[in-house]
Amino acid sequence: MAATEWASAERAVAKCAEELCTVLEECVMPHNRHTRRRPDVKGQFSPQRVVIACMTEWRHRKIYTSKTAGGKRNYAFCLALDASLSMDGVLQCCAVESLVAVVSALGMMGLDSFSVIVFGSRVTLVKSEDQPWDAATVHGLLAALSHRIEDPSAMRGATAAAATAAAPRGESGALGNVYGTADADAVEYGLNLLRESGSSGPKKLWVFTDGYTSCGQRLTEALVDADKEGVEVLGIAVGPDRSFTSTVYQHWVRAAMPTALSPALRALFSREAVRAPMAAQSASLQDSTPLWARMRVRDTCPSDSSIQGILGSMQQAFPDLAAKMDSIRKLKLVRGNAGGVMQVDVAFVLDVTGSMRPWLGAVKEQLRAIMQDIGPKFAEKWPQVPILLRFAVLPYRDIGEETPDPHDFEPIPVLPADDVDGAQAAMDRFCAEAYSRLQAYVKTLSASGGGDEPEDLLGALTTSANTLSWEGRVRLAIVLTDAPCHGSNFHAEDIADSLPDPDAAKSAAKTALRALDKHGIDTMLCHVKRDATRQMEEQLRSIYASLRRPDGSLIDPSRRLLKSLDLFKPGDGGEVRQSMHLVFVLDESYSMNGAPWEALMQAYRAFLDIRKDANQGIGMDRVSVVLFDDTARTVAAALPIEEVPGHFARTGSGTAFSPALRDAEIALRSTPPGYSPLVLFMSDGHGSGGEAEMARIHETYAGKGLQVHSIAFGGAKHEKLRLLAEHAHGAFHAAPDPTSLRMTFTRIAAAAGAADGLVSQFAKYVAENVADKLVSEYM
Repeated sequence: MAATEWASAERAVAKCAEELCTVLEECVMPHNRHTRRRPDVKGQFSPQRVVIACMTEWRHRKIYTSKTAGGKRNYAFCLALDASLSMDGVLQCCAVESLVAVVSALGMMGLDSFSVIVFGSRVTLVKSEDQPWDAATVHGLLAALSHRIEDPSAMRGATAAAATAAAPRGESGALGNVYGTADADAVEYGLNLLRESGSSGPKKLWVFTDGYTSCGQRLTEALVDADKEGVEVLGIAVGPDRSFTSTVYQHWVRAAMPTALSPALRALFSREAVRAPMAAQSASLQDSTPLWARMRVRDTCPSDSSIQGILGSMQQAFPDLAAKMDSIRKLKLVRGNAGGVMQVDVAFVLDVTGSMRPWLGAVKEQLRAIMQDIGPKFAEKWPQVPILLRFAVLPYRDIGEETPDPHDFEPIPVLPADDVDGAQAAMDRFCAEAYSRLQAYVKTLSASGGGDEPEDLLGALTTSANTLSWEGRVRLAIVLTDAPCHGSNFHAEDIADSLPDPDAAKSAAKTALRALDKHGIDTMLCHVKRDATRQMEEQLRSIYASLRRPDGSLIDPSRRLLKSLDLFKPGDGGEVRQSMHLVFVLDESYSMNGAPWEALMQAYRAFLDIRKDANQGIGMDRVSVVLFDDTARTVAAALPIEEVPGHFARTGSGTAFSPALRDAEIALRSTPPGYSPLVLFMSDGHGSGGEAEMARIHETYAGKGLQVHSIAFGGAKHEKLRLLAEHAHGAFHAAPDPTSLRMTFTRIAAAAGAADGLVSQFAKYVAENVADKLVSEYM
């Protein structure tokens, strides 16, 4: 089990380990053992070289030899992992992941003669220098991290120390598993291991920690001893920046994530300037060491080592500390970018041309879910980091078309300076009101216009960068579009473009990308039609890579233009539907006479109008119409949508569902290849039958992207129409009045071109990817 867990962990950090291996080989532990000698003009005198010189009449004058590197490394190396309570949560996960990566990197280098210790309130030896890294060692590491007492007889060699670790000097055993950071003891233990090492090369001790200690001045003294003995002690903090590592260790690095450890180490060991030796500072330890590092909590109350005693002594020494710290934390939380709060500005750059009509209704419904999900997704990975989210929406159409004004980020109000509760209440009120205003704005957006397929995306990006009120530490522009920008070099040849000039398009792209980079804005492309926008994404990345900032530095396209999102699953029935065969099965029985029939015809025409605009001439829908009472008649059979009548005369009496659905089956047989069928069944009556026909329709056409909608109008029997929808694996809708009937028709039409399951997954995809971006790039 232990070996399996370790193998899984190594696979998870494989890329990070490879990068660490490169850094270790090139910067940290280069070849330092010389196994061969070569002729030289200086070095060790060689009689053999003198003989050669004499024989060649001194043409070979190198009578000395010097050592040359022979491809070996000779180092004594010890890893120490802080597992104390202050490291719980994110810091512990990052430290363990970093340890796994370092051990894996050492294995890639062929170095297994290193030692590993884990310390919290006790110091645990997990691996000695001469012990192999195997399942027993991994088991000892897991036992030490989980704070379990294992049976020493169940482990062999040095790993048994995980069960018999000694407590720090002077610390009560009653507190052994709940209190203390014995980092001074860990450093001393590591020094002992390095003294006993069989290697004569440089000695290194790496401590993964946050710098918090309960050993006071003893930690500084231990570090001074290490410096005197020539042991390089490196403090490593991985995770959110709340550690004291830099104020404790002579050599230290901090990485926001385990993946950032490699560049941090390279920067440290490539640095030419070296800090002053710790020994030079030892004379002023008492003055230079911070108060928290000189104090030992147990010294305040040596007679009581219980938890209650320790907490009591802390309250006596710092009576107002807890209240003050809580107040500072809350004030920092509600003041936006101050301190450890992560303020994130997210702008949705939204295509609102006619081709986006199938998506715009879904976007309106999902924006609320996106806003609600990003925060929790972020909190799953970084629960200790508060996040403040602001949102903006910038709609765009084509060049020269009227476009709605954007909804800008709302400014954070001035908060009370000393009233924590009042500031928190004001911030909560601000967020709620800003959210309500944004939702009201989104409801006003409508999809129209567009003309040719390409749109003015580049102009929209420039506008978003230069006009929106960006303030956050993290700035993201999420582009949701189904069409490329103008320029023949940004899309396929078969796409009609009214502005195809490639040079003009490239210049506009450079302007947009420079503006985004200037304001520190990262961009995420959300593909609705992957084939239509893939070439544009590739061109944008290429242009980004060629740009230089005013200071001459290059722009990293992988950072500024994030990994794009495919909002469907190619090859799995999830392609965006271009052309559809729309089969209307409409009740014309006697109860539909008069106003109900006219309301139905208005809803029907609204549906057709939405579909006519949806594809901007790219695809041509076919329409079939079946009218029924107790019989059925087909009044339109797979007609082009531009030719189908917008009104039909009603004639009918009773209501029966089976004849109508049998005619619908016949109409569906005329579905052209490549078209996706949609059946819209509407009735206000209490008909009979239909279940078998609906089941057959699903069985026959499910593989072609079939959609079925069953609508109960007015006083129709809901149970029957819901049952029909279930047999077809479709959707049921209730429309009690003419207004809701029209809304139902238009909502179905707006989402008709969407891929199966996409609408419901949109918020999840965007929220998860934005949260991943925040974690990987900014923490």
